[in-house]
Amino acid sequence: MKEQNSEKGKSFYEKSSRYHRTKTLQENGTIKYSKKGGFKTREEADKSYDRCEKEFKNAYRAWQLSNQVNQDVSLKDYLIYWLEDVFSQRVESTTYMVMAYAVYDLILPCVEHDVKLKYLNGEYLDALLQNVAQISRSAGNKGREVLNLALKEAVTAGYIKRNPVAALSA
Repeated sequence: MKEQNSEKGKSFYEKSSRYHRTKTLQENGTIKYSKKGGFKTREEADKSYDRCEKEFKNAYRAWQLSNQVNQDVSLKDYLIYWLEDVFSQRVESTTYMVMAYAVYDLILPCVEHDVKLKYLNGEYLDALLQNVAQISRSAGNKGREVLNLALKEAVTAGYIKRNPVAALSA
């Protein structure tokens, strides 16, 4: 039985199985496009597509950050990069899980206006941490701790000249 190929979506039907498009980041920053196939169902192909897209986005974000120090890196992108590619490499999984919760569930949802790292200041971070502190009593402290760790490393790596969290009152 031949499946219709007119449907719109993440995957397509070809040669008796489902396929999806893929993107692979090359070492020089170029993107190689191809397809991946052999899936029996649309759900299986779509799940593989989502996984491939996430891997590509993470690799591309890391490549951009590592090849463009002191460029226009946003706070959100830097925090994700720092957590996934820097911090996670040196801690146990339980510590990573706590920090991932702090970044993804406490800090990032409270970032109303994503600013570039180079424009971060105490006033912006105070407002951000006040929003985070509204989630729970300990959220503000955990948010401050995470931002301090991440921005210390941003200074070390050359993304910014000074850590603005250090100037905040406790």
